[in-house]
Amino acid sequence: MLSDMGMMQVCGGKERTEEEWKKLIYAAGFSRYNIRQMNAIPSVIEVFP
Repeated sequence: MLSDMGMMQVCGGKERTEEEWKKLIYAAGFSRYNIRQMNAIPSVIEVFP
């Protein structure tokens, strides 16, 4: 998490919304995705060919 915050500051990054992830996933050629909420980390995104 700390490295994520550093990358956001140094590289001008930002957090993506679910809609932004959806567009990126489909633009990369994947057919579907699941977002799984986890207790230990914010979430996991599974993508499928």
